[in-house]
Amino acid sequence: MLRGLNRQHIRVIETVASIESLRLLGIFFILPVFTIYGENFSNSGLLIGVAFGAYGAAMALFQIPFGIVSDHIGRKKTLIIGMIPFVIGNLMCWHPINIYILIAGRFIAGAGAITSVSVALLQESIPEHRRNIAMAIVGIPVGLVFMVGVLVGPLISLYLGTSYIFLITAALGVIAFIPIASLNETRNPMKSYTLKGKRRRIAAITSSSLKFGTISFIVSALMFSYFYYLSQFHQQYIPKVSLTTLLLVPVLVGGFVAVVLSRYADRGKTTQVTVACLSLLLVSVPAVFILAYLYHNSVMIVVGSVVFFAGYSVYEIAFPTLVAKHSPRGSYGSNLGVYNVLQFSGQLGGSLVAGIFIGKYIYGIGPYITALIFVIALFLSMGILRDILRRARSGEEDNL
Repeated sequence: MLRGLNRQHIRVIETVASIESLRLLGIFFILPVFTIYGENFSNSGLLIGVAFGAYGAAMALFQIPFGIVSDHIGRKKTLIIGMIPFVIGNLMCWHPINIYILIAGRFIAGAGAITSVSVALLQESIPEHRRNIAMAIVGIPVGLVFMVGVLVGPLISLYLGTSYIFLITAALGVIAFIPIASLNETRNPMKSYTLKGKRRRIAAITSSSLKFGTISFIVSALMFSYFYYLSQFHQQYIPKVSLTTLLLVPVLVGGFVAVVLSRYADRGKTTQVTVACLSLLLVSVPAVFILAYLYHNSVMIVVGSVVFFAGYSVYEIAFPTLVAKHSPRGSYGSNLGVYNVLQFSGQLGGSLVAGIFIGKYIYGIGPYITALIFVIALFLSMGILRDILRRARSGEEDNL
């Protein structure tokens, strides 16, 4: 896997993987328990949803500005700048005096939108023919961090208190300065771009990337709605079962299914794998939001969660690769940036859907409406995916 990569390439990969893993670990800690934490500051499901999704909204809003800044002052300085609001925002969330400070803290934390900067650093530091491998290597610890985060987060909440997750996350952000400081950045080649050159770069963004981004918006929205709903369901109907126990089997089984299916993707079966991913997510929606709600038991929520995590884990592996595959040579970073903006926007969208239709307590037709929204959205996603693949087979022009 490391063939064709020298020591400097590996060092950059390790640095990017360390930064992203440290930053995301704290974010994943809070996912399963944030809704309950938000209830300490507001009785409004909508405001709790806004607080939950504010991080993603800021990430979406500041991805491109941070990318532009990094083009001018370099990746290393921008990474340092981006970690500062991340740390400050999480400290604000540690002991907010009301829901509005919590929202502000989440937004400020998300304003350190360095994902695209990290990707750009990786792209310009690694030979073109090894960039996809480099992204895959970075994705391994990120995937592990996701599994650890959603399992350990509830334990931290139980034994230390949910507020301490934000303190730990801020501490992880401080630790992330260490790999950033050790980064030996070469001169940024993008500094010399002309305005005309930038226009050409924007023109390299493809309609496929926008379509993949739309699918990513929907899947990301589903993920945040799922975690919002799960914490409410757990607290309301099965509080005697620990949240970590509830998530253990789904996360492990889902990760195993993702590894198996990703092998098929590596053998040229990417199309089948992505269709399977969306199909699994589609099946999980009625299981989680309708059947589990009807029977109020842990078995159905675990079964639905297994299917959900299997689909979501495959999505995390397969879709960034598809963006690369359908991007013109030399414009992978730009297209992934568009993809990331839409993905992070979905976090706010999903939080608002859950906040409006599920609220602080699960009752009435809210879960049914939520399920209907995502069933329709996922059918739309399948139609978008089929259109992308049809255009690719016919060789139609894709650049915007």
